[in-house]
Amino acid sequence: MLPLTPHGYWRIVLQASQILTESHTVIALRLSGMAGLWPMAEVENQRMISEKLTAATQATHAAIRTGAASWPPPAARESRSARTISSFAWAGS
Repeated sequence: MLPLTPHGYWRIVLQASQILTESHTVIALRLSGMAGLWPMAEVENQRMISEKLTAATQATHAAIRTGAASWPPPAARESRSARTISSFAWAGS
């Protein structure tokens, strides 16, 4: 990875600020529409909820797949504490 230059830093900050501003605008407009303060199609509320449920389900599945693919973590397999706990558990039986 290349070292971060001042120009690169500000580019990242500006991109993050733009994403933040755009997402807050969308949230504010959608909430205003749900409250009846902003003209919006009746189907929009149902579409918004179904999009959120689909996205949450996909994110959960991705997290589970990622966790399952890396279980047990290499550090835990080789860690000293794992060996110590294992030897302690076997010593008691």
